[in-house]
Amino acid sequence: MPAPPREGEAETHHWLNPDASCWENKDFDNLDLNQLAAMDSMVESMIQMWRARDDALKKIIKRQQDKS
Repeated sequence: MPAPPREGEAETHHWLNPDASCWENKDFDNLDLNQLAAMDSMVESMIQMWRARDDALKKIIKRQQDKS
């Protein structure tokens, strides 16, 4: 799995770019098992990133509320 892009690079990374050719063909039926496994791994990593982001945001909100 590639590392997440740096700020401003998202446009060049196919897995973050909805306009990339891999999304244009939408021909997921013809992917092999390795490609599907890579997609599964990518999605799982993204879910983990969002959960970590959500946890961090909750902590920030709690700290702000505790200061009030």
